Amino acid sequence: MKKKKGGKEMGAAPVKPIRPTTIEFENEAEMQRFINYATSNRKTKNEALDKVRERRKNHKPAREMK
Repeated sequence: MKKKKGGKEMGAAPVKPIRPTTIEFENEAEMQRFINYATSNRKTKNEALDKVRERRKNHKPAREMK
């Protein structure tokens, strides 16, 4: 999709591929703790994150203009 800004056409920004991340662990226990953390459904307890979650939950999308 191209938009005009100041009389010039602007193209979409190029999409960068997602690259794999390599993680090295000191031992098996550390690896297992990471796996448990990464796959858990437990939310991080943080006041700022709680506010963000509340705002996202209550957000009403803008009506589409015609």
